[in-house]
Formats: sequence, structure tokens, C-alpha cells
Amino acid sequence: MKRGWDGCLRADVSCEGAILLFVGLLFFMGCTPSAESTQPATVGATALVEAPAAEPAASSAEADVVAMVAMRGGSVVYDAAGHLTKIDLSDCRATDADLAAIAAIGQLKVLELKVLEIWGAEITDAGMPALAQLTALEQLVLENTDVTGAGIKALASLVNLKTLNLRRSSNLSDAALKTVAQLKELEQLVLLYNNFTDAGLAHIESLTKLRLLDLRGCALIGDPGLEHVARIKSLERLKLRCPGISDRGLASVASLPRLRGLAVEDGQITDAGLAMLADKTELDELNIMRAFVGDKGLVHLAKLKKIKRLELRGTLIGDAGLAHLSGLPNLVLLDLAETGVGDEGLVHLAGLEKLAELDLWDTRVGNQGMETVGSLAALAKLNLQNTMVSDAGIAKLEGLAKLNTLNLSGTKVTDAAIQSLEKLTGLRTLDTSFTLFTEPVLAAFQQAHPTVSVRR
Repeated sequence: MKRGWDGCLRADVSCEGAILLFVGLLFFMGCTPSAESTQPATVGATALVEAPAAEPAASSAEADVVAMVAMRGGSVVYDAAGHLTKIDLSDCRATDADLAAIAAIGQLKVLELKVLEIWGAEITDAGMPALAQLTALEQLVLENTDVTGAGIKALASLVNLKTLNLRRSSNLSDAALKTVAQLKELEQLVLLYNNFTDAGLAHIESLTKLRLLDLRGCALIGDPGLEHVARIKSLERLKLRCPGISDRGLASVASLPRLRGLAVEDGQITDAGLAMLADKTELDELNIMRAFVGDKGLVHLAKLKKIKRLELRGTLIGDAGLAHLSGLPNLVLLDLAETGVGDEGLVHLAGLEKLAELDLWDTRVGNQGMETVGSLAALAKLNLQNTMVSDAGIAKLEGLAKLNTLNLSGTKVTDAAIQSLEKLTGLRTLDTSFTLFTEPVLAAFQQAHPTVSVRR
């Protein structure tokens, strides 16, 4: 399930949900439905699983766990052989008692469980011994927990872990990374919004299989910490949102031989810093957000021919800089929000035949620029929020057959634009909040196009 705003679905939302849950529990007590699907099945508050006829009855402990997960609004996944492989309690306020129940499903069942996602401040050090028994885990999410460095030591037994997410487990200090460093199979490590420091990153230098490291929101990380990160030669993707990072730190990152994706948000990056990336021609993702980068800096991106996703939100770029992006043929996503880009700059994007997502929120673009935007045949998502586009500009988008998401919030678009919107046959999501559309016109449009979700 997608991590959401509130978090939890509820098992008692309908009689149908209760009936399905009851039937599901009967199955786990021993009923054996016919099996045809070879795909993993998911059980949530109202979902039912099908398993092969030869699969033995689940233990009562397993049935209790499935019921607990459903009650909390989570989900479980079974593989084609009927083995419980994933428990998802993300955003569902799990407790130490829940961990104990999961560990009690039996040794054979524990060895089948590969993925556990769990969330909540009621997960503490007391629950870690139970977690340590789940030795077959390959993916573990521990978000928003109250676990400390003492408790996290129990993770050392999870030697098969490939992915570990400790987001917002803010009681952890650098010492916790000593334990993490013992998990030699780790390929992905997510440490968002924690209090780790530069010194702590020295512990994870030994993770020779690590491919992704996410340090966004770790405000205590600066340039010295990236010197440690630069020694993880296996690293392919690095995400940073740290105000203490400057061009010096970017120089360290640029030395990573396998780097393909980089995000540096809210740092002190300048045009000179981008120059250090000029020869990183294997990059396919680059996010330089809210930085001191201008038009001159973009010249250093001209050789990044494999780049697919480029995010430049909140930078100092304007029309002239976009000329350096015109030769990036593989661009699929381009984020220019909160920049000085206007209609003249958009002309340079006309040849980007693969561009599917364009964000122009809070830029200077207007109706003239929509001439270029309307020529981007692959465009599927377009954000025009808080721009100067009006009805005449929307008319220039009528030929975008693949456009499925359009944000017009905060524009001066009126009822007259409805005729143009009618021609966007692929449209599925439309934001008209804070525009000049009238309610009767929007209501009629919604009735005529029930597959379009309209935000008023």
C-alpha cells in the first residue's frame, strides 16, 4: 500500500470487508482454495489470497498475525507457493507486541519472510529481540520508531538484509551505524531525517555492495562526511538534502566511479560545482534543487546525453540556460519550477521528443510558450500552476494526445477553456483550483467525463 497522508485503512469500513476477512481467516485455518495464479497475492483489510492446493494449512499463529495486520490496515503478500513473504505495516502504528507475534509464527514460516515494513513510535528497543529472529529478511523498514542505538544492535543477526530504511528513527546516533556496517549484503540504505554526523559515515565505508544511499534531511552531514561516502566505490545513487554541502563535497561525490543518480537539495552548490559533473556521462538522474546554480552552470550538463530526469527547481536559471539542455535527447522528466524561465527559454525544449513530464510551476511562462509545449507529443504530465497561461494558451495544448495530468491551479483560465480540455482525450487528472472556472461548467465537464478526476 502507498504510504499516505493519514496512513491506515480500517478493517471495519464495510460489511464486505468483515466478511472477506472472516473468509480469509477460515482459509488460513485449513481451507484450501483452487490455485491458478502464479503471481504474488496481497491480503489487506478486504483482500483475499489464493494459494496452491498442496499448501498445508497455516498455523494459528500465522492466522493471528494476518488478522492483526488486517485490523491495523496493513497488508501481507504470499508468493506463488503460498509462502508468507511480506508484511506491510507502514503508517499503521505498530507495536513491540506486533513484532513478538510475527516472530512467533514458527521457525519455518520466519525463514520464508523476506520483507517487513513497520512504522510507529511504539516500536522500541524491547521489540528488537523479536525482530532479530527474522533472519531471512532481505528488506526492512523501521520508520518513525523509538529505537535507540542499544536496540539496533539486534539487527546484526539479519545478515541477509539488502535494503534497510531507518527514516526518522531520530534516537539513533552515529554508534548505530557501527551495527549497520556489519550488514555486508546491504545494497540500499535509507537514513532520511536522522541525526547522523560526518564522523558516523566513516562506519559505512566498508559496505562494498551498497548501491543506493539516501541522506536527505540529515542536517548534520557536510562536506567532510562526503569524503567517507566517496570511498564506497560501489555506490550508484546518492541523495542529499544537507545545507552544509558545498562544491567541495560535490567534488568528492564526483569521484564515485559508478555514479548514475545524484540529488543535492538545499546545499551551497554553484556553477563551479556543476563543472565537476561535466564528465559524469553515465548519469541518468540529476536533481540540483534550491541551489546557487545559474545559466552558466548548465553548460556543464550538455554532455550528459543519458540523462533522463533533470530537476532544477528553485535555482537561478533563466531562458538562456535552457539552450544547453536542447541536446539531451533522452530527457523524460524536466522540473523547472520556481525558476526564471519564460516563453523564450521554452523554445529550446522543442526537440525533446521523449519528454513526458514538465513542471513549470511558478515560472514566467505564458501563452506564447504553450506553442512549444503543445509540440511535445510525448508529454503526459504538465504543471502550469501559478503561471501566466490563460485560455489562449490552453488552446495550444489540444494536440497532446498522451496528456493525462494537467495542473492549472492559480492561473487565469476561464470557462472558455473547457472546449480545449474536451479535446484532451487522455486526460485523467485535472486541477482547476484557484482559477476562474465556474462551478456549473466544471460540474458539467465532470459529468461528461467521469474518468477525469477534477480538483476544484
